[in-house]
Amino acid sequence: AYCRQQAAYGARNEQVIMDKAKFVKVLAAFIFGICVVMDLAGMIFQVSAKKRPLNSFALFINLVSFMIYVSTILDYFPLMYDFDGNPVQIQFYVQWMNTTPIMILILACLGTSMQDVLVQDWGVVVNAILWDETMLVLGLVQTMLGSSIIGWVCCACSGCCMVVVFRRIHQISNASVNNAATTYEIASLRGIEWFTYMLWSLFPCVHVLYFLRRIDLVQYEIMRTFVDVVAKAVYTVALLTGNFCILDTVA
Repeated sequence: AYCRQQAAYGARNEQVIMDKAKFVKVLAAFIFGICVVMDLAGMIFQVSAKKRPLNSFALFINLVSFMIYVSTILDYFPLMYDFDGNPVQIQFYVQWMNTTPIMILILACLGTSMQDVLVQDWGVVVNAILWDETMLVLGLVQTMLGSSIIGWVCCACSGCCMVVVFRRIHQISNASVNNAATTYEIASLRGIEWFTYMLWSLFPCVHVLYFLRRIDLVQYEIMRTFVDVVAKAVYTVALLTGNFCILDTVA
């Protein structure tokens, strides 16, 4: 009887925690919904034929994120647990595995001003995406294993993969800068590159703080959601306000 009471109390406590974090997810879904509308408007009213595909990429990112957050709010996904018994929302890893490759693709497409192709070097892009997916898979494994030794080894390997991904992104950015048509375009390219480094680096920081028990589950959910929204929304804002494909638009 005592064990059943403890199990029931634990289940209620986890539900309370998820309900506290749910309000932040509602706000995230609302912001992603606005980004979807902005991306649709960009596809319809964009003058540059080259920037319309970029808006469609950003639309995919925000639409997937919107659907994941709405599904989480409506409890469509069953709650899973790691080896330590802590709740894990695996759907967000599925979201990142689908959206981060497109974010890398957008970075590769931004520096092709006055060129016929959207991507200059598919080899580097595919390599960056493969390392990115490996990084996320290792992060998911660590999340499921919890704070075990093998789990921390997976976490360290995932961090090494992130360093490689950043190096590939820097290669992509350098190639884009070399082909940029104006100094304004170069400034926008470097800006979104460094925003990517900064925002993507916050994910493992929040993740490690949680598994070191420096923040609780509610704080972890709120901080991770905030970083997720900003990291993706910056691409929509950059495409709408950045100085990309200027000469293509004039031509």
